[in-house]
Amino acid sequence: MKVVPVVFLVLSVISCNSGTANNNTDATTDTIAARKVTETTLNVIPSPTLDPKHDSIAKNFTYPATFTLNDTVLKGQLAAFGAAYKVWLGPKEWIGRGAIGAEGDILVTLLPPNGHFLNGPYIVYSDISSCKSCILFSAAQYFPEALAKYNAEYNKDNAKPVEIPKGLEVKQVSPGVMTYSKPWKKGMVIRGVVSYTETGHYYEAEFALPQQHSELGDVLVKAYIEQIRQKRAQ
Repeated sequence: MKVVPVVFLVLSVISCNSGTANNNTDATTDTIAARKVTETTLNVIPSPTLDPKHDSIAKNFTYPATFTLNDTVLKGQLAAFGAAYKVWLGPKEWIGRGAIGAEGDILVTLLPPNGHFLNGPYIVYSDISSCKSCILFSAAQYFPEALAKYNAEYNKDNAKPVEIPKGLEVKQVSPGVMTYSKPWKKGMVIRGVVSYTETGHYYEAEFALPQQHSELGDVLVKAYIEQIRQKRAQ
């Protein structure tokens, strides 16, 4: 995928509004511990898109001023990142780099200052819509039906097999939506959310965080599942 980088630095100030406490009873409670509901408003600070092909979009696009996140108690720890005409969640004071492909595919990487995704905490968001083989190859790690279709259409000679990561654990949240976890470096845990439909986009978010930040991982996973539901409803 040919991409043009979109660089952004975002800091967000969080104010916590009062909310009515109740238990979360949606379909995600089997993978994420239920907690009392609070409402947190994050300021969204947009960054310019550097891809000249999208100048016409940029002239008519305005990021929302705020992003409301429900069901979190992590006051002061989260930021809303505005890039590639979407809003992304991550730890406060992290930095990131985004890219939009020629056909609109998106890749966003969030890192701590001076961090690198090969050896430290990271978050990667990806939206793939234009490349059928790319969608199937990515989804095949998590969805048996995608693996079968990929092998039938693009891997008949087994020259480009899909490698399933060792230790991968996958759990279905709803039709076409999975959460996963897999081992990584000592003290680090990788968790993710994937969404796949045979007729549409492939969405994925992967969160590599220290084990002591499991609550942050819970919030980010749950928030991305909700974002997927909203995207599918559009």
